Amino acid sequence: SSVTRDQLVRIAGDGFNGQGAIVNNSYESLATLSDLVLDADASVGGSKRFDVRGNQSGYARNSASINGPGKTLTVMTTSPGAFGIVNATVNLDSIVVTNGGVFRMEGATYHLDRGVRLVNGGTVDFYAGTFPADVAITAESGENTIKNSAGTVMFNGPITVSPGATLTHTGGTIDYNGGITGAFSQTGGTIGFAGPINSPIDFAGGAMYLNSGVPESGFTLNGTTDAGTVYFRQSGTFSDANITAQSFCVADLTNSTVDVTFNNSTFNLYNLYLGWGCKDKANPPSGYLSIGPGTTLMATTKICIGDDGTSTSNNIKSVMSVDGGNVHHTGTIFYIAYNGPHADFVMNSGTTTVDQATIQLRGNNQALGGVNTSRFIQNGGVFNYGGAGFTARFEDNTEDGQIVFKGGEMNASANWSIPQWISTCFKDGDANGWTLNQADGTTVTWTTALQGEGDVTLKGAATLAGNKEVQGAVGGKWTVGDGFTAGLQGAASLLGGLDIGEGACVTVDIATNRSAVFTARDYGDNPGNSGCITNRFNKQFGGTTRGTITHDETFFFTKYAAAADRPFGNLNYQSTYALGQFYVEEGAAGTWSFTGKCDDYVQLWIDGVLV
Repeated sequence: SSVTRDQLVRIAGDGFNGQGAIVNNSYESLATLSDLVLDADASVGGSKRFDVRGNQSGYARNSASINGPGKTLTVMTTSPGAFGIVNATVNLDSIVVTNGGVFRMEGATYHLDRGVRLVNGGTVDFYAGTFPADVAITAESGENTIKNSAGTVMFNGPITVSPGATLTHTGGTIDYNGGITGAFSQTGGTIGFAGPINSPIDFAGGAMYLNSGVPESGFTLNGTTDAGTVYFRQSGTFSDANITAQSFCVADLTNSTVDVTFNNSTFNLYNLYLGWGCKDKANPPSGYLSIGPGTTLMATTKICIGDDGTSTSNNIKSVMSVDGGNVHHTGTIFYIAYNGPHADFVMNSGTTTVDQATIQLRGNNQALGGVNTSRFIQNGGVFNYGGAGFTARFEDNTEDGQIVFKGGEMNASANWSIPQWISTCFKDGDANGWTLNQADGTTVTWTTALQGEGDVTLKGAATLAGNKEVQGAVGGKWTVGDGFTAGLQGAASLLGGLDIGEGACVTVDIATNRSAVFTARDYGDNPGNSGCITNRFNKQFGGTTRGTITHDETFFFTKYAAAADRPFGNLNYQSTYALGQFYVEEGAAGTWSFTGKCDDYVQLWIDGVLV
């Protein structure tokens, strides 16, 4: 029958299917009841929506309720109709939603001994509000739906999906804080998890926020690489995870540090984001992501480390490290510190393969001081590279950043380069230092400033090209393999020596009277650079020879401001003088050439003799 507003309805158990029943098929507009009293199990249904509604003027009286202790109310409303409970008091054994029924939950006080039960095609439709932990939802059989029509829902009770049943979140925003067990899936909308996740999740679209509750072992997310974003906000060490998603974002919209390690896990992703999309612009998150042993991460389009350019704070650090795992990036975008400060990509062990991307060290914007502290660091492992090299910038167009080669191997299959504005530091690493295996017939071009003390090995029938105008000095032992052509112009202070293989060709020049070469860059405590940069622009020697070049005392260069202090006479006050010693090991002597550039002329003095 039809119902009218503020009508008291008692279902006595002598109606539909042997039970009491009320059906609303007549009213296009919302019909409401003030009370629904069950003397026996009952059902509600129909093609039009109606509610038991209280605490709102113009609808039912304030004390609206559904009362039937121990009784079951079955919702069989046919969409687009629905049966709703709005700000009412409920005392039942359970509410069963079945056969296309739609149950609208909106702000009520519930006592349900067996909770809300979904059977063979039931739907729960929330409308804003917070629901207590003692309200449970169980999908007992068939394919069932859960969604939200408005606002944000906090559902704090447990959700259980029985074997053979399914439950799908189709739209709206719901935070599931009470834990989920069984076959749960998402096709749209936004959901957040804070309770324990006890089963695999199917993910086909929308946004999923993993705030907490992810199991430490065996978490499975069956997504697709063309829909949806997963936001991972839980710190910890996780193993045996299996995650497929379009985008996987670690440390996104919260202010805290998210520190995550994955071991023996598999990722199949379209995009990987770390420390991305700061909601609180002045207090962004810091993200640390470690790809541990046994983990394989495939990213087919983007790897982005650091803020997305919206932060207004320097207080952020994002680091992605490869610690025994395997990373394979097939796309064209590899960002380290998009426009935000303090971001690193670190190779410690394992393997990283970048098929084609130019690696961009991008740095923060001018409003934050214009300091690009992003770094690419290889401490060990194997880095396979097929891209064109590195670039760097930040928003006021002053470019910086740093590359650190400490250990491990880099296998380069194509021409690549490092531009002059990215300093390249070689540090003391493992016993073998850093090795470049350059593909035969290709060229690597370093117009950058070379610094540090690490050992370097160059292999392959390839070419290293340089530019002495902008290079500095390096202190490690350089080993140039057979067939390799290396032009180390301007990087001549090879303090550990130079070993040249059979058939290799090496040109090493020393430059003088060039202040840009001899003036050391002091990074001080600048985050991201301290510990790598030493004043080795002012320690240089060199030549062209075969064999091993060593030394017993490094060059040092000094500017003399007063004429009386100058060892070679009263020359122009802007001149720069190189003063020091070099030594060629016995049996390794060759033909030495010293070259320098300035805007007037160069003088070379050896043992007080102008040569």
